Amino acid sequence: MRNRREFAKLRADLRLWQVRLLPVTEPISARAVALVEKHFLPHHVQLADALVAATALKHDLVLVSSNNKHFRPIQGLRLEKYRPRQFPV
Repeated sequence: MRNRREFAKLRADLRLWQVRLLPVTEPISARAVALVEKHFLPHHVQLADALVAATALKHDLVLVSSNNKHFRPIQGLRLEKYRPRQFPV
């Protein structure tokens, strides 16, 4: 998020969607490292994004992000563009 307002909108959307937190397990960590090794140089995928992607892949979830640039090259990853709600939080 670029500022507090965007972060507040995201938090409100997460509550609305009733998001649950998923643990980062050893297999997820190993997959994230493999994603960084494969995608860092050509696409600048860093560990935080790789952990999110690996978690989505492991749980067969759609990854929702406002910046899909680093996620697009990851095979098998389903992406959806996050668009914050337009009304105030």
